[in-house]
Amino acid sequence: MIDMGIEPFLVASATNLILAQRLIRRICPYCKAEITLHPEILRELEIDEEEAKNMAAYEGKGCIECNNTGYKGRQGVFEVMPISPSIRDLILDRAATSELRRQAMAEGMLTLREDALLKLKNGLTTAEEVLKETAANER
Repeated sequence: MIDMGIEPFLVASATNLILAQRLIRRICPYCKAEITLHPEILRELEIDEEEAKNMAAYEGKGCIECNNTGYKGRQGVFEVMPISPSIRDLILDRAATSELRRQAMAEGMLTLREDALLKLKNGLTTAEEVLKETAANER
């Protein structure tokens, strides 16, 4: 908004929360099967081997219910950044986006990737969906 010409004090005073969201495909519950994730995928997701041992991963094999796609429905993943006093100050100081993000994460914000990883660990989606829908946000 600041890049569009809105003054930082207006952005800081008028904004209470910023939300980013994506939809990821849900694994079909009718053909869901446990799998072992390839080490390269684990590396891309930044999941260490020890954590992977305690984590079940799934994929849909394809069936009549999901039209042989392995997916049925969608699930939202969210990144919610409340505007705290420290973030408000950063906005007023025209801080870089990376600095705002760093501060929000220090205050407990889950990134899109982190929320998608929770969905993966809960068996709702696949590693491929997590990578596909959150890759651009993690740069």
